[in-house]
Amino acid sequence: MGINSDYTQPPVTEAVFEVKFEKSITADQVEKLARKLKINHPHEQTINDIQLAIEQNKNSLNLNSKINTTNKGYWLASEDQLDKVMISTSSIAIARLAPYTGWESLYDSFVKLWKKCKKNLGTVSISRLGVRYINRIDIPLYEDVKIDLDDYLEFAPKTPKFSEHPINDYLLRVTQNLDDNWRVNISSRAFPSPLISNTSLLLDIDLYTMIGTPLADETLFELISSARYLKNSIFEKCITAKTRELFFK
Repeated sequence: MGINSDYTQPPVTEAVFEVKFEKSITADQVEKLARKLKINHPHEQTINDIQLAIEQNKNSLNLNSKINTTNKGYWLASEDQLDKVMISTSSIAIARLAPYTGWESLYDSFVKLWKKCKKNLGTVSISRLGVRYINRIDIPLYEDVKIDLDDYLEFAPKTPKFSEHPINDYLLRVTQNLDDNWRVNISSRAFPSPLISNTSLLLDIDLYTMIGTPLADETLFELISSARYLKNSIFEKCITAKTRELFFK
């Protein structure tokens, strides 16, 4: 959601908080924590690491291939499959799918998840902290009305005028430092809308900071809280007044 918290139809399709570990935890630790998280997140999806090994047969020119599959962790989902948690040997994450219920709700869930992890894992060094918001902007299509990307996004491609026809598809991505802590990957693209008589624009805001040390819980929570204003500010700067009108329908 943007700075305007009064949006009645926020465009967030997925919001994710993720912590990557400096050193991998063990598969046994993943299993133990996953069992506890399944109490509130009963649906399970395994995260597999798949590696293909190819060796030449010593007695011929034939090549032998072998696929090795290793369980790296789990995505676990609530009964309605809208709230998700991920635990793997390299990271933990919490996610909320649409309908988005607000920053406070996701933040509170992250705090609870982190405390459970600390209780089971002890002190862990964090290599990366990420906050990612994926937004889908649905634009109604009307007969004989041309969609101009500049009417809806400030973050859109600038191209020479090749024809009178609108752009059918595009992909735009930038990475930029924001301050001493945070960097951001911003992606924008057009894609077929799941809604009838609409076109959809993706606005993906991926904030992250590199850490490399253990953090006190209060410091971690303050750091992730500081990302809220940044992602809101970026979102609002990327959209137009015409886009904001869509979030009140």
